[in-house]
Amino acid sequence: MQKGSEKDIAKRNNVSPNHVNRILDQISEDKLVKNYGKLPKKMGIDEFNATKDTISKMAFIIVNQENRNIFDINNSRLSIDIEKYFKRYSRQERDKVEIITMDLYKSYYKLMHSLFKHATLISDRFHVIIQVRNALDNTRVKLCNKNNPNYKKMKKYWKLLLKKESELDNVDKKYNKHFKKEMTQKDIVTYLINTDTTLYNDYQIYQGIDKAVNNKDKETYLNIVHNNIKNKNISKKMKKALKTFNNLEEYILNSFDYEYSNGIVEGTNNVIKHAACGYKKFSHLKARVMLVKGIYNPIKQN
Repeated sequence: MQKGSEKDIAKRNNVSPNHVNRILDQISEDKLVKNYGKLPKKMGIDEFNATKDTISKMAFIIVNQENRNIFDINNSRLSIDIEKYFKRYSRQERDKVEIITMDLYKSYYKLMHSLFKHATLISDRFHVIIQVRNALDNTRVKLCNKNNPNYKKMKKYWKLLLKKESELDNVDKKYNKHFKKEMTQKDIVTYLINTDTTLYNDYQIYQGIDKAVNNKDKETYLNIVHNNIKNKNISKKMKKALKTFNNLEEYILNSFDYEYSNGIVEGTNNVIKHAACGYKKFSHLKARVMLVKGIYNPIKQN
């Protein structure tokens, strides 16, 4: 999807910017979205930063997991507005939905359960890993103060701390000016995590969950969460992440059993941000996406 401002579109087609505005307004109207009252049987949902006039500052996107295309975009992520949107579809149609993938926003789970009685709700695996990754990095950042003798090392080697443990080089030793001796990547990480108890424990949890999720190892994953949720030697942010995992356990475990994730949705969000850069009205942003992604074809409508 290529970038294209309203002025660029007007110039390419030898029309005025106002004419482009009128067409975009017409295209974005809900009455022009021809879904024939049908919903995808497998879909992913998410929110993303859109335009300043978007309700609740975030837009709500629905992606068809089967054809990997956008199904629709709503100008609000608020539960009351999402409920109103989906209730335009009949109960019979909503009952046909089989799979819904989403991030770890708890409010969505209760709402999706009430709207789609027979759907399996699946938490996105990537968001599980990101939660513990961010908790670990937050602990590292707190240790990056100039009173810490390891300040420069913590700041310099943040990427190594977040790298998969299995990918750390444990053989090739290189001279390191910060340590003033030859060290491997594994040596550096081992040194850093052993300078602080909280950092050490957060690191072990992050690495353990990352490995368990990628290997779809339910038993190891559950052991890490349940055995550390009351651990006094982990950071508050890590403890918050584990509590979230505990509350959404059923849905996170579904991600171990199914191949579906929100990766398609996240990728689509990035495409939208690229293509609709510079659009100030939500209706115009939506129309631009609908046209480029083929959701609305003005030629077929005539």
